[in-house]
Amino acid sequence: MESAYINHDTSFISVGEFLRLQKESDQTYEYDKGQIMPIASMKNTERYVVSNLQRKFQKTKAFEEGAELIPETDCWLSDEQMRRPDLAYFTRDQIEASAKGEDPIPAFVIEIISKNDEINQVELKTKEYLEAGVQLVWYVFPALKMLRVFKNIRTSHSFFEEDALDAAPVLPTFELKVEDIFKL
Repeated sequence: MESAYINHDTSFISVGEFLRLQKESDQTYEYDKGQIMPIASMKNTERYVVSNLQRKFQKTKAFEEGAELIPETDCWLSDEQMRRPDLAYFTRDQIEASAKGEDPIPAFVIEIISKNDEINQVELKTKEYLEAGVQLVWYVFPALKMLRVFKNIRTSHSFFEEDALDAAPVLPTFELKVEDIFKL
């Protein structure tokens, strides 16, 4: 069924064909300039990371004002590119704009890196997110109990165990220690 939407001559499909495929398929995809990429859903073993991040986020002023960290939602970075980060931060205004059919760019995304993630793809996504207007990208590495944080493409910072960090400039009150993310 899925192959009916793929143009086998060029391996490219239109946005409309992609959206139709998304509705009719059990598989999850990202879309990049006519190409579709199957992606794995979040692993059950990663739920505790999302839960810990959500619990910390729910203590912020942004959450009180209606902002959300939304898991695995479509994020259109451009008319030709859709990514699905593990968590994406949207303000209340952005959520309301989404309800009206707009595609706001989240200011902050979090990706949980598993053994199946390819480094070239991770690095490419970093570049794409930041070029699209995402201000902060966190990569969570459960196997290493580490976070890598990007605010621009040229610089990243790594955080381990007892290191404290925040989500400034997007959410300066979202403060935690790395070990808080990995508590069971």
